[in-house]
Amino acid sequence: MVTLTTHSVRYNNKIWGQSSFISIMLEKISSVQVLSISYPLLWILGALTGVAGLALATTRNGGTLEVVISLFIPFFIIVGYFMSRRHVCTITSDGASKIVFRTENMPTEALIDFVNKIEVAKHKRMG
Repeated sequence: MVTLTTHSVRYNNKIWGQSSFISIMLEKISSVQVLSISYPLLWILGALTGVAGLALATTRNGGTLEVVISLFIPFFIIVGYFMSRRHVCTITSDGASKIVFRTENMPTEALIDFVNKIEVAKHKRMG
């Protein structure tokens, strides 16, 4: 997907009938950003909804349906939290081009190593 060469960083992606190829020369890279996005409010909301739902179901002598519903809604809110988490790396050029790719499966050390390799390659190229 993302390849670092001696002259450029290249991004090649094919998904669902779309394809993109972006190449940014090393001397044109202006920044590399690693961003982690999550919405902890969803986790808190799910936990609070679950506790409130269970408390309401037990105080009203609710049946099985009420207990299932009181767990069903918070479960999907918490799943929404995990689904909304994203780890993204953005390589920006001096011009308008930008390489953006998701890094969920990359360990943090490997991502930092990749950023360091870009910086070293750029320094050698400019140097």
